[in-house]
Amino acid sequence: MVVFSMKNFNIYRVGNGHIVHNTNLEFGEGHTHIKSFKYAKQIIHNMLYRKRPQTKNLYLLESHKRISDDSEYKELIDQLMESRKQGKRYYVNINKGTVRK
Repeated sequence: MVVFSMKNFNIYRVGNGHIVHNTNLEFGEGHTHIKSFKYAKQIIHNMLYRKRPQTKNLYLLESHKRISDDSEYKELIDQLMESRKQGKRYYVNINKGTVRK
């Protein structure tokens, strides 16, 4: 049963989650499982406007890639996934202490 539809994307309610499907692709190739309806809609929004996802969650990034039919967007997602896998380089400010009189 279709819960939400926008352009060529459908969201189906399944069990305690949702399936996002790109209708331009075969179901086996162009769908992903998402627990949250909010995230499912956000993925569709990112896809339609070719926005760069802000998430650090590799599963959600992979979901963007699975339902995309644009090779340039898939390359962007691959680059994001590689940078997320390498991890963030943290800046550590060393506390030198205070001088008391």
